[in-house]
Parts: sequence; structure tokens; C-alpha cells
Amino acid sequence: MRCCNCGQTYVECQGALLCESRLVGSYNVVLPQYYKCSGCGELLLPKQASDIMENKEKELLEELISNLPVNQFVTAIEAAEMLEITRQAFHKHQRIKKGFIYSAIIGGMRLYNKKSVQLFKEKKDGRFPLAVSSAKKDIKYITAVVSSLSSADYLQKKEFFVFDDNMRIPTYNQKIYSIQ
Repeated sequence: MRCCNCGQTYVECQGALLCESRLVGSYNVVLPQYYKCSGCGELLLPKQASDIMENKEKELLEELISNLPVNQFVTAIEAAEMLEITRQAFHKHQRIKKGFIYSAIIGGMRLYNKKSVQLFKEKKDGRFPLAVSSAKKDIKYITAVVSSLSSADYLQKKEFFVFDDNMRIPTYNQKIYSIQ
């Protein structure tokens, strides 16, 4: 299989990969399989590898949020007042449900981060970086296994997420290629 950017072939890799996230910083994740272009370094990730990366980032994000001081959190009623909306509108808001305001369950109650609520009011996105870096910068991947990626039998009907050199988690607007 050839890279759509440079035309070089992809190399099958496995092992630790350094990932970068705007919210949690740098972190390492061990992947059972991914493909790296021998020319430009672009990555193709099978769905399983992408799911592993996404779950690792969610886990780190939840951990970092739970480590914030408790006095920086407010109740849903207080957050709704800060946003100048009703409590019902706050609980039904789709972007809030999807995590655009940081929240944590503390003492059996879901509480919301004050700074995140303020950012959400101003920009409609209350997410902000929680950590600078939590991984060593020198690890890219541990092992690489060269295989014949031109074999359509092996790659039929598998989805791949395309990553740039910064190893960012794919978002809704990044390209997803399906090999057929």
C-alpha cells in the first residue's frame, strides 16, 4: 500500500508510540499494530489501535481532572447560573454532555470545574490543557515489522485513521481511509 502524500510504502509497526494531546500533553501508548510511511512518517492506525489510543487519553484526562483541587469545582446549579441558563438547559446541553466542561464525581455528586465553565461561556469550549507532558520524548516506536502491504487480501475492509507527525488522536474532521 502506498502513502497518499509521498507515494512511499507503509511499514507495519508495533509497540510503544509517543502521542501528543492538546489536553493531556504527551503520553506513551503500546499498540499491537499500526503502519508508518517509510517516506514521510505518516501513520495509519487500524480501528483497534485508534480505540486503544482514545481510551488511554480519556483515562489520563479523567485522572488529571480528579487531581484538580476540590475548591475549583461548583455544582450543576451554580454552573448553570454562571452560564445564565436554567438547570434543565444545562443538563440537556449536548456539548456539556460530551465533556466540553470538565466534571468529576466528588462525594457522590457530579461537580464542574469553575475555569472550564467560564471558558465554555466565553468560547463554547471549556476544555483547557491540564498537563504539559507525561511521556519521554525520545520514544517513537519500539519494533517495526516489514510486511507486504500490497496484499489486498490482508487489508480488505479494514479502517485506518490517518495521523500527522504529532501523533494526535483523530477527531471528527480528520481523514478516515477504508481499504477495500
